[in-house]
Amino acid sequence: EEPPKDVPPWTSRDGLLLETREYKHCNPNSLDSVREAFESAKPIGSGYVDGVHHSRNPFTLKAEPFLSHYSGFLNIETSGIFGFLTSSRDASFLLVDDKLVIAAPGLHGPMHHARRGSRKDIRLEKGSHKFDYYHLAAGPDAIMTAAWEVNPPEEKPKPTAIPPSVFRAERIGTATAGAVTLRTL
Repeated sequence: EEPPKDVPPWTSRDGLLLETREYKHCNPNSLDSVREAFESAKPIGSGYVDGVHHSRNPFTLKAEPFLSHYSGFLNIETSGIFGFLTSSRDASFLLVDDKLVIAAPGLHGPMHHARRGSRKDIRLEKGSHKFDYYHLAAGPDAIMTAAWEVNPPEEKPKPTAIPPSVFRAERIGTATAGAVTLRTL
């Protein structure tokens, strides 16, 4: 059967989807430029992940430049202040509810230790909040990490990974591909 032409939009707010695409030249200092390059680039692979913490493109064995986008929803149980950090090799941009929260634009190495001023604090109310993270790896090496602190102190940041439960990662089922078989009709 031919697939339906009008496929309804995906409405689940569970899980964190990682999509990677072939590298396309753009301005690594501009979120809009990176986003436009990602949207127009050829897809490499996609799948649900439990957080933003990769050191390569998990959808290919080739070590080459690529663009990535993580999308999902933060499910906040209690209203409060949330301090976000990003560390990446080359450009990264973290958005909550379509607003840029923190960025590491340009071509650079990762930040190995959180420093004062490297965290951006925002208030989030209890409920669901749209989450997007764009990353550009201009060379063969890549690192991308998003972390946070809940109700952070004023002192030096001590970030932790955003827990998978915040993305409701446990609600996403995956199936392992089996052996290739042939069948005849």
